[in-house]
Amino acid sequence: MTLENWSENRLLRAAFGAAVPACVMDAEPVALKPMARLPDSSAEWIYFPLDALVAVQLGGRGHAFQVGLIDNRGGVGLHGLFAEDFPTLETLILKGGPALRIRRGCASLR
Repeated sequence: MTLENWSENRLLRAAFGAAVPACVMDAEPVALKPMARLPDSSAEWIYFPLDALVAVQLGGRGHAFQVGLIDNRGGVGLHGLFAEDFPTLETLILKGGPALRIRRGCASLR
């Protein structure tokens, strides 16, 4: 997987159009594995699925409830850009596939 397919994420494409932002140039392609969990939602990365499906859950694993599904129209961890004291979200990858991860501190995302 290369960075050439970054525009497969509709949120990135809508936000930046045809111009490739610096954040995307510094992004890391990753392969999301089915039934794996992404690091804590307060971590330093934001994940943009290209062809994957991620469930987002609020609460602990024993008492969690699903609050969203994220595919190639969104990003996992975006809430941290707007609210640093947001409750911890857990994730579960339902359908594995390629994604890009971008550092949360990227100025183009703010």
